[in-house]
Amino acid sequence: MERRTGDYRENGNEARMLTTRQAAEQLKVTRGRIHQLILCGFLPAKKFGRDYQLEESDVEAAKNRPPRGRPRKTGIPV
Repeated sequence: MERRTGDYRENGNEARMLTTRQAAEQLKVTRGRIHQLILCGFLPAKKFGRDYQLEESDVEAAKNRPPRGRPRKTGIPV
């Protein structure tokens, strides 16, 4: 059974809400990793019953962030 996401209005703006499962599919990570990202503050979310709801725009922003850590060496002649 698939859960439906809802649209809600906050301050007059419509936002599409995603479940942790849908966010995990979009970011290609596990639901557990989504929960870690929520708890550490990397992904803002709202608690809805037993699960969290994330705004689609926040998930898209997380998808487009550059990877963390030291950048790879590319284009440097040896």
